[in-house]
Amino acid sequence: MALNYVLIGRRVKEIREQKFMTQVELAEHCRTTAQYLSQIEHGKKQPSLQTLVGIAETLEISIDELLGGNQVRNRKIYQNELGQLLEDCSSYEKRVIYELIKDTKRILRVNRTLLEREIDYY
Repeated sequence: MALNYVLIGRRVKEIREQKFMTQVELAEHCRTTAQYLSQIEHGKKQPSLQTLVGIAETLEISIDELLGGNQVRNRKIYQNELGQLLEDCSSYEKRVIYELIKDTKRILRVNRTLLEREIDYY
């Protein structure tokens, strides 16, 4: 299985921003450059395991959290993440999100053949 470095980069950026860190700050802690970190965040560079561990440690997350989404067939990961996303939502927000997911699932299944031709999955 090939890793989706674009997804990893997005997660790095998302978590870094949640922690109110700049690229420069994260790069300094990981002993790399802000330019290299930017390339990681945009999926243009494939960081070493050592770099990924450094990023995860600095962001105070597990490697599992950083690589989450790369195991496409692991339902538990998505169920846990959905639960976390909904934790701080109001009842109204949960209902809207539920309706969006339900409709999205229906649309995906109705258009599956068309979408599979158009989208190169990762």
